[in-house]
Amino acid sequence: MPYQVKAGSLTIVTPTSADALKLFDELAPTARDEVLIRDMDGRTVDPETLRSAVADE
Repeated sequence: MPYQVKAGSLTIVTPTSADALKLFDELAPTARDEVLIRDMDGRTVDPETLRSAVADE
């Protein structure tokens, strides 16, 4: 399932949850604005919840 990673006005669509987490981890330390992961319906997804789902796969 694709996810959106949003930092300020930048929104990047990633093809998988693992890719979304990787991008989140790369952007979060240096982003001026909050970095969010959202599903394709626009609902915010908790990175730690997603991380445990990816670990279970």
